[in-house]
Amino acid sequence: MALCSARHQAQAVIVWTLCSILACCPAALDAYLACPQVSRVTFESSTDAWGGYSNEAGNSLNWTLVEAGSTPANPIAIDATYRNASGHYLLLAGTNGTANSSAVISSPVVTVPSKFQEDCYITFSFGMEGSDIGILNIFTMDIGNATPSTISWSRTGDQCTSSSWYPGHAKLHHGTEQQFKVYFEVTGTTGTSGYIAIDSVDINCCSGCSSSGRLSLATFTSGFDGYRQLATDDFDWTRQTGSSSNAMTGPLFDHTVGYSGCASSTLGTAGYYVYIESSLPQRENDTAVLISPTIIPPSTSTASVCFVSFWYNMFGRSIGSLRISTNTTSAQDGEWCRHRQQQNPTYQSNWNKGLFWLRPNGSPFEVSISADVGGGGGGVFSGDIAIDD
Repeated sequence: MALCSARHQAQAVIVWTLCSILACCPAALDAYLACPQVSRVTFESSTDAWGGYSNEAGNSLNWTLVEAGSTPANPIAIDATYRNASGHYLLLAGTNGTANSSAVISSPVVTVPSKFQEDCYITFSFGMEGSDIGILNIFTMDIGNATPSTISWSRTGDQCTSSSWYPGHAKLHHGTEQQFKVYFEVTGTTGTSGYIAIDSVDINCCSGCSSSGRLSLATFTSGFDGYRQLATDDFDWTRQTGSSSNAMTGPLFDHTVGYSGCASSTLGTAGYYVYIESSLPQRENDTAVLISPTIIPPSTSTASVCFVSFWYNMFGRSIGSLRISTNTTSAQDGEWCRHRQQQNPTYQSNWNKGLFWLRPNGSPFEVSISADVGGGGGGVFSGDIAIDD
């Protein structure tokens, strides 16, 4: 099994064009690729525990800041940031409401690096349980504009989070101004049973090129999106919804849609990802390879730079290697690789960001996604590797 030499990391399989480093990335390339964080609130600050968030006036309910392990017991016994009972999070308790109650909390002002910035993303942890809790929406509003954006993320009713934290993420549909706020809105409650909790809210904005530079996107929602199995490898990638067949490895749900609650008995059945099934008949060092459709750069300039971004999950004691590269001789600098388990065991359901950049020299190219099975004692493997977006 070939070990990895890690290169670049950061963000979704999307291929973008950066035109050139000077034209699209006036700042350092690595800072661009990292999609810098413009806001992070964990509700743990000693000087401003709310982190600039505040309840909006005119609603029948207010969010409250709680200590996870306080008495009487809160619905989630640990926070999402520190994972202990002394941490804090925001809670909307259904016991304080009535039918048709509403509550809205707004973020501090988010300042975008560029006025022409289009791609800002929010990631957060949430819990949402109970028969009466209604709808949780996330939207934005530009400073100086009283018109809300279209909804960026929404969940309705009991999400079966079982007094635990689950990851939420969305692209924010903000306007063209450089400053905006994010709003968490709860509407349509039908009684007093249930709660909604949020914690660890991060906002990242990718300065430079926008989604108009995207050349290829694979979410695997309706198939393999043009990716093909390599005929000469050892076995094939599997398209999957919900958890993989072995509970000790693989993600619990896809990245595109994320945790989809309890609409069915299986977590995450609304979205799909692809993964390698590491159980028998697969053997140690067996390799599965996916090949992208041919990518045609819009520029023939040798200064053109592209990057491949994606989300991956490598959880299990027998994880092998995941390698993503270009398979044309004209491309330069194009390889990304990780070896062994990359997830914290506490966060099996989470997806990690991955990214690398390349110089295609103006020539068409393909992206190769290769994963191999790690070692497992007694022929039992727990080394599923998954990718999405």
